[in-house]
Amino acid sequence: MKQALLYLFLFACATVLFSCSPMQVAGGSDNPDFKVSGIIVDSLGNPVQHTIVKLIPANFNPETDAATHIVFDTTDSDGCYAFSTSRAGTYTILGANPLQSTKCYIPDVAIADAVTKIHEDTLRKTGAIRVIVPVAADSVPAYAYIPGTDIWVPVPISSRIVLIDSVPPGMMPSICFGLRSKASTISTLATLVMVYSGRSTLAGNAGWNFSRKMYLNTTASGAALGNAVYGFPVLVRLRSDNFNFSEAKSNGDDIRFLKPDSTPVPYEIEQWDAAGQTAQIWVKVDTVYGNDSSHFMTMEWGNPNGSSNSAGNAVFDTANGFQGVWHMGESGTQVKDATINHYDGTRAATMPATPVSGAIGNCQQFNGTTDSIEMPGTASGKLDYQENGTYMVSAWVYADTLNGIHHEIVSKGWYQYFLEVGAHNTWEFNVLKSAVGWDNSNYPASSKAWTFVAGVRSGTSQYLYVNGTCIDSSSKIGNATTQVRNTGENLKIGTHYGPDDPYPWFFKGNIDEVRIMNKSPSADWIKLCYINQKSIDKLLKW
Repeated sequence: MKQALLYLFLFACATVLFSCSPMQVAGGSDNPDFKVSGIIVDSLGNPVQHTIVKLIPANFNPETDAATHIVFDTTDSDGCYAFSTSRAGTYTILGANPLQSTKCYIPDVAIADAVTKIHEDTLRKTGAIRVIVPVAADSVPAYAYIPGTDIWVPVPISSRIVLIDSVPPGMMPSICFGLRSKASTISTLATLVMVYSGRSTLAGNAGWNFSRKMYLNTTASGAALGNAVYGFPVLVRLRSDNFNFSEAKSNGDDIRFLKPDSTPVPYEIEQWDAAGQTAQIWVKVDTVYGNDSSHFMTMEWGNPNGSSNSAGNAVFDTANGFQGVWHMGESGTQVKDATINHYDGTRAATMPATPVSGAIGNCQQFNGTTDSIEMPGTASGKLDYQENGTYMVSAWVYADTLNGIHHEIVSKGWYQYFLEVGAHNTWEFNVLKSAVGWDNSNYPASSKAWTFVAGVRSGTSQYLYVNGTCIDSSSKIGNATTQVRNTGENLKIGTHYGPDDPYPWFFKGNIDEVRIMNKSPSADWIKLCYINQKSIDKLLKW
């Protein structure tokens, strides 16, 4: 009770102090005032009243610079705050709600216009940073601080690690160190330090040393995407011309990806070849905006203590529709499913022991006579779709030859659904309608070239996409039959051979990145898959 009363007393004092006319940034010119305003909300998006908000110069040193450089305000019942400053420049906005023990942090706020509107920001529980300080602190008093904030701590003599507490979550651009006896001597201990709510982050010698922004270009010069897509796995290809592999751990364990607000995002390393200087990484992006080139992700690396956070089931989340994802790059007897379903495939004994170069990293090669991959336990379950269900089957395909014979790419059985090279040398998606015939979508196929093929079923409608373009949206019966649907076959790649299948029709060539979803993705989604995954990626801009 006493502690609560103390908080209320301190808050009342702060309210009286900060409701006065805002202080001006020291060194301001005689130019008209610059107006800055924004809104603070909680984690549910509700405006938060009584939050103390500060506008602080980006290079502010809280131990040596005068407090009069800071402008204050307190949010009203609508969560709004407003500042007035006479000096243009780069600032930090720091919000704190002492009653909730929450904070928010917006770095690199550029103030150059008469009126600046700040994007809405969210209060979150604070975290902490454990800072490794240099040897100089062994002999003289020192301090560590976060530039552009009022957050700093003294470093006692002979201390090697000091804790900076009550830090707002997000990416701190830098942590600095100074000696009290030499005000002009400032050094940077760490850059791009990620702070998490309720957690302590180690910075200094063990922080991430490198970072780079990757822009998602969906304008006409890039992916030419008209509408936003959501929960999209972006393929990031690293090569010697865009990444220095010697700066990261040998298997990429210290790689990380962040949203613009510095929130970590899920990723999966499909392949990391430090010797060959190539890597294929899937990164889950909440929203890829249409006709935009300003949205970006931040990649960071260079942490000797970093451990792998690679997680395919977080990127290819079943909640987003992914029910089976096979990257097809493994050696050995199995081909792994990246989703949490773990529909791992068993390779035929005749298949090559090692994968070959594919459309995305490595892939599996099929000989056209005996090679196939079967997913045990998939006859029933999440890959067993109804006749008029909603689902998509896609793959990258390299056909060796077109010889007027069926060659199966992905199949749930001859009497359910399959993606193939048809007998008329066409890409085909077929779905059996019981006792009627196969709903067939087709388009002329090509050999000796990687092609992205996707078949989509949406109720009674059916679509075939080739290289990101819908080229057949008709519904036509390819062959009449009295046969009823048989859903008892396991999923197979490279054949649909089974007890009820009259011919095995093995595939000859290479197959890569096979996916099955229990949804009908938009045309923009499928187009973006092709644009991002083809050999010349026009989505990512470094």
